[in-house]
Amino acid sequence: MKRSTLVACLLATLIGLTSCNRDPNVRKQKYLESGNRYFAKAEYREAAIQFGNALQVDPLFAEAHYQLAQADIFLGKWADGYRELQRAVELQPTNLKAQLDLGNMHIAAKEYQLAQNSAEVVLKQDPNNADVHLLLANLAAAKGEMPDAFSEIRKAIALNGRDPQFYLTLGMYQAAGNLPADAEVNFRKALELNPKLDQAEELLGKLEMSQQRWVEAEQQFRTLIQHAPKNIAARQDLADLYYTQNRKADAERVMREAATELANDPAGYRLLADYYVQTGDDERAAQEFAAVIKAHPKDLALKADYAALLIRRGKLDEATKMDNEILKQNPKQTEALVIRGQLLNQKQRYSDAASTLQVALKYEPENPEANYQLGMALAGTGDLSGAQQHWTTAVQLAPQMNEAQLALAQLAIRRGDAALLLQTSEQLIKNVPSDPQAYVLHALGEAQQHQQAAAEADLQKAIEVAPDKAIGYAQLGNWRVQQKKFPEAEKLYEQALAKDANAIDALRGLSSLYMLQGKPQVAINRIRTQIEKSSQNSDYYLLLSTLQARQEDWVGAHNSAKKALDLNPNNVDAFMLMGQSDVAGGSIGQALAETREWMQKNPDDLRPYVLAGSLEESQGNWADAQQLYRKALDKQPDYAPAANNLAYSLLEHGGNTDVALSLAQAAYRALPNLPNVADTLAWAYYHKGTYGPAVDLLQQALNVSPNEATFHYHLGLIYEKKNDVVNARKHFKKALEISPKGPDAQQIRKALGSLSS
Repeated sequence: MKRSTLVACLLATLIGLTSCNRDPNVRKQKYLESGNRYFAKAEYREAAIQFGNALQVDPLFAEAHYQLAQADIFLGKWADGYRELQRAVELQPTNLKAQLDLGNMHIAAKEYQLAQNSAEVVLKQDPNNADVHLLLANLAAAKGEMPDAFSEIRKAIALNGRDPQFYLTLGMYQAAGNLPADAEVNFRKALELNPKLDQAEELLGKLEMSQQRWVEAEQQFRTLIQHAPKNIAARQDLADLYYTQNRKADAERVMREAATELANDPAGYRLLADYYVQTGDDERAAQEFAAVIKAHPKDLALKADYAALLIRRGKLDEATKMDNEILKQNPKQTEALVIRGQLLNQKQRYSDAASTLQVALKYEPENPEANYQLGMALAGTGDLSGAQQHWTTAVQLAPQMNEAQLALAQLAIRRGDAALLLQTSEQLIKNVPSDPQAYVLHALGEAQQHQQAAAEADLQKAIEVAPDKAIGYAQLGNWRVQQKKFPEAEKLYEQALAKDANAIDALRGLSSLYMLQGKPQVAINRIRTQIEKSSQNSDYYLLLSTLQARQEDWVGAHNSAKKALDLNPNNVDAFMLMGQSDVAGGSIGQALAETREWMQKNPDDLRPYVLAGSLEESQGNWADAQQLYRKALDKQPDYAPAANNLAYSLLEHGGNTDVALSLAQAAYRALPNLPNVADTLAWAYYHKGTYGPAVDLLQQALNVSPNEATFHYHLGLIYEKKNDVVNARKHFKKALEISPKGPDAQQIRKALGSLSS
């Protein structure tokens, strides 16, 4: 061959190759095929990259959109998968698999009409499509329409009796409908069609376990592990089986083997640590987490869970250090941001916590823990409406989240919202049927709705489900006090204390019972007797201090509160009571010194600033008091107690009334049920000449505290401005009757004199 001919042939070949490589149809197909190969090997991240490359070549490539959706779903990127499926069916409405997958995602999102629409598109194109009846069965089940669900899945089986998924689904419906024998038949049929169908093996094992067929269940789980060694759920099921049988050593061994054998899988190497957490062995969980983190220092999710465990163990400094490490590596790591918010909540830096948690929710709006913690932060700032909104979101996303359910229940009690209390307590009972607290909360809701018999039954149920716990006896004791059955109440309180020597609710109820009967010394002596049994209980000393203060034993109240504080340096209520006892006993200087010492030790705690301000005001040092209130507001601008006190001080000492009104309004928004806060806002309206709202606020305050002389005095002044002499005289006289030698007595007599003239 001539050289010129050879060169021409080579050039032709090269031109042809270059042409092929530049052909977009060829390139996108190669990316798709590469992605499919990765997908077949369960390498979903790599598959997603290749499908994405195909779409860069051709954004209208419907098949690549569909395959990318599959990869995203396997990677847990549900929102991305949802969008890709939508794009796939827009570009290729005849892709029935995409229509069916999209329909199932609509069900998961509770978009039932959209799921129905997807099913109808498939039926129109293929009336004999068995899979669409599976979709319709799942849709009916999600809506609670089980007869329709059974009907649709049986249609699917009639159209295609060789698909194991249909029998598996039918078995699941039967198991949920308490038809275990029928469910077992269909699980076994599914396995007959596919002997290595993991889900069928797992469900059959769980069914056998629920019937205490321990040997068969164990064999089922072992078989599953044998042919699917990377199936983490199977190992967890086997460990659960052993733990249920109290074979804890065997359960731990299974988890240890799994952590070793799956050392390259993030979900595998942490199994033992998670097992210790689930079984309540926090000490060993911490040791295991530390060891695994050392081996896998780049696993930020692992570090976040370890930080959460450290918080639960009260090791806040270590948790903070770990959390800072995570955020240094990834400032947008949601779990770490949530943990930072939780740590700030524990330090009572609620505004900072709220800001951090709002950032976390920006990245992951459907994070239940972030919503719960943001609710706690907002509650700390006094924004109870915002708190309720985020707690409600948390329980909608995770109904099993008992902390959020309890927070809503406590809010319902505070607001007297019986409907909300019943709703949350019913979910708590469903979540943990053996929890006596859930029945107690349900009883409180029923009592608010005057369902006396139902409340009694729930309190008895609380004792029945937990006969060795104090809570049921203590709460039934409270119920007996309301019924004025005092001997029965006393017996129940004593039963509670016999069950738990540290049952503060029972001792508090018992002491209140004695006080109600006019036996203060008996109450004090009973508390002292219990302290002899539980000498390290800070709450008992606080209770003793409270009763001593009622008896005006200021020295005793101070000493008991100091002991409570010694036992629990974080017991701020004890600290506050100690200061109040000092003031009442004439030791204001000592109270101020102790308060300032507390402020130095706990700079993030705002309550001592308010107490110190009140003490300075009692000494006539109102300028110093205002400075302390402002310092608290500098740290947390929405801190309602400081806003309230500063507003009142400004009004009393010639401050800016507009500023005072703004502060009083903010305090009232946060604490609308406190009479002193309502009085402050009314007093601000009085100074602004707005008398109508002021009257309403003071009436509200007097409904809660009818014997507060200052409220009557303020209301009298407002009626005087409204030229309502009868009501003005009425409230002035009531104020003098309540406090004839009070600080406002001289001004009240002067006002009465001016009315007479």
